[in-house]
Amino acid sequence: MSKGFTHFVKNAKKSVAQLPDTNFHQMINQALLGIYLTDKKVRRQKEVQGMAK
Repeated sequence: MSKGFTHFVKNAKKSVAQLPDTNFHQMINQALLGIYLTDKKVRRQKEVQGMAK
């Protein structure tokens, strides 16, 4: 899971870097990842707990 998640985060950063108002889109991207990582189902996965910190 961690390889796939890392791949997803890297690609999201690359994609956002090409958009106008990059800082705004990076902030939205980070907020969505934060919301995802706080979900109960996701937090139960031991692999994700280390990445969430």
